[in-house]
Amino acid sequence: MDGRFWPARRPACEPEPPIVVVMPPPAHGDTVDVLVVGAGPAGCAAALTAHAAGLKVLLVDKAAFPRDKTCGDGLTTGALRLLGRLGVEVPSLEIAAPVAEAVIVGPSGRRVALPLPAGPDRVGQYAAVAARRDLDAALLGHARAVGVPVLEATGLLTLAVRPDCVAATIGSGERGKAIRARFVVAADGHYSAVRRLLERGRPPDLGSWHAAR
Repeated sequence: MDGRFWPARRPACEPEPPIVVVMPPPAHGDTVDVLVVGAGPAGCAAALTAHAAGLKVLLVDKAAFPRDKTCGDGLTTGALRLLGRLGVEVPSLEIAAPVAEAVIVGPSGRRVALPLPAGPDRVGQYAAVAARRDLDAALLGHARAVGVPVLEATGLLTLAVRPDCVAATIGSGERGKAIRARFVVAADGHYSAVRRLLERGRPPDLGSWHAAR
């Protein structure tokens, strides 16, 4: 075994879980416990969880925030509750549009509207819509507010698994900074730079995309 855990392949229509590379503590150098690549909802959640556990974390993203993403923007009950546990009550934010009902349309065209319950001050709401530009920026702002170090406009340039650590170079353009980490979490989307750097011979996976606004 080489110290890596690769999740089983899922159908292309389902999002793949983040890749997690785990190694022993590095012996020297500019080190962190967890390097999280990608500062979207998955990356912010990973960084916030690791930070709350007392680990030294660095969160990087090649984009500068706020930035938009192709997405349907809908947040389910489960997503709202998980975000609340991370410290972000989305329904209480101005960026969120509440969803008050679910509409079922049958093959004959008959429509049935089912009202969704909502708690006081929109807490306990069952669904909401928030544009990724606003949602991701709110999550990243919360991560910064609780002390997670964040580097925007900073991509992953190189990555190598070594006996004592995972060695990475982060930066923009030709300028890079060397980082050693015990854990590297790839939360950088379908076209993951982590995956491409670790699996150079693997054919590109174009996947399947469905989003509407």
